[in-house]
Amino acid sequence: NPGGHRDGTALTALFHSPQGLCFLQPPSQSVQDFPPTLLVADTKNHCLRAVLFSPQTLVAQSVVTVAGRAGKTIWRDGEACRAFLNEPAGLSVDKAGNVLITESGGHRLRWFWSPDLRAHAM
Repeated sequence: NPGGHRDGTALTALFHSPQGLCFLQPPSQSVQDFPPTLLVADTKNHCLRAVLFSPQTLVAQSVVTVAGRAGKTIWRDGEACRAFLNEPAGLSVDKAGNVLITESGGHRLRWFWSPDLRAHAM
């Protein structure tokens, strides 16, 4: 599969060179109330993607784009839905839910502040 970009169900979603993975921890102890979210650095799509899980079964249900746009190799800070990424590669999440992203194409460290997920270059 040469890859592609498609949000959708866990079975129909497409990625292009996903590299970094990390889990956002639920804000409470109850996984039933807040199931974990797997973040994916979809490198060649220039996107941060989220795999969402069912709270009842903890099975992956859907994939959504959180930040960036497929095919756009520029960068822009701002709210995650308006931010652009340039080949995100590595991911890390701190205890407060802030997301640190390394951009291999943009040669930057990007920080998405929780809870509003606003992007900032470091």
